[in-house]
Amino acid sequence: MKRTFLLHTSEMTPVLYASLSHFLVLFGYKMFSLYYPLFLEQKGFDLAVIGSMYMLLYASMAFFSIVVWILITRERVSARYAIPTGMMGYAAYSIGMLFARSVTTFYLWQVELGLSAALFYVGMRSVIMEHKSKSYDKDFLYFYSAPFYSNFLAPTIGGVILWAFSFREVFMTSLLVYFIAVVFAVREWEFIKTDADSATLTKKSKATSHKKTRYEMKIAIFLAAAFIAMFSAGVYRSFFVLLLKNEFYLSKSWIVGWISITSLISIIISWKLAKFVEKRKSENNLLVGNSISSIMALGVATCFYLPLLFIIYLIEYSAKLVSESGKSGLIARTFRHNEEEGAVLDTFITALGVAVGSLVAGFVAHNHGIRAAFLMDGIALGLCAILCALISRRVN
Repeated sequence: MKRTFLLHTSEMTPVLYASLSHFLVLFGYKMFSLYYPLFLEQKGFDLAVIGSMYMLLYASMAFFSIVVWILITRERVSARYAIPTGMMGYAAYSIGMLFARSVTTFYLWQVELGLSAALFYVGMRSVIMEHKSKSYDKDFLYFYSAPFYSNFLAPTIGGVILWAFSFREVFMTSLLVYFIAVVFAVREWEFIKTDADSATLTKKSKATSHKKTRYEMKIAIFLAAAFIAMFSAGVYRSFFVLLLKNEFYLSKSWIVGWISITSLISIIISWKLAKFVEKRKSENNLLVGNSISSIMALGVATCFYLPLLFIIYLIEYSAKLVSESGKSGLIARTFRHNEEEGAVLDTFITALGVAVGSLVAGFVAHNHGIRAAFLMDGIALGLCAILCALISRRVN
């Protein structure tokens, strides 16, 4: 049996390829991203500015996902090149952080990272959407569970390097991980088993153009629910670490331990959730995930007991995994005849939702405190879940 770079040829499927690539990229990114809000706070930025930083990154990602789609459809660029190019952009970001000095340069690198993420995620989602699957929800659950694996080790390694040396060495180590990711993506591509000859992002022929999915009312409703789910993700990515530090007074080492332990437990939970999402419709997964996330966000806002927050955090992450899997599964099924458009829409909704969530939460936290941001998040998720359920019944 022929050997590839890491695995046997027969083992390489589109979902495995995407999940392993996702893991490698996030492993490099998570080595420093966990400490990013703390780093910005140490630089003297207030909470509104911290939220704006994340908004700039994800807004750039949303914008460039459209640009990537235009380039793909007009120039017939393959995901084969979009994916490693995006990975190299992540590597360039690490290099940029080594030499960035001025605020303007720092902002430009955030935009560069948004472009790199757009290339990577549009390419990866297209790889998953283009292969025939019985359950896209289950496929995307494996794809979205990759951060749990990287969270278990990467922040700890990054924290040790940061403790022993400085941020410079952390970025250099992440650069090495990105190099491995690029080599993996390029070497393994030819061994992916797909139903088509190649997983390229090109326009479909006129014979299938009449099958383009229309934006019906029900689909629009659930796309709105998907946006709110990513809005909530923006709140957590920007401010949960600061909540642990400022409200529960955890040190950096305790926060690293928190992330590592919860990620390990989340890995085990994700294995169980695979059967759950596979048996249910994407719409139901999305609504169930949002509903549980709503309750948990309210719990985060009102919790003052650390062990209870630990349990709430695990339930919240599980719920978000279900809702994100439902989001991508719904889009993959809706755009099954136009995978490139589905991949772009998925990336656009994810990035824009996180950008808006980070920005709004930043201003709420700045004026009313971090807990108020999570309170706002819980209310928004709850109202959206109720409205989607009511309108969906009427549409049916």
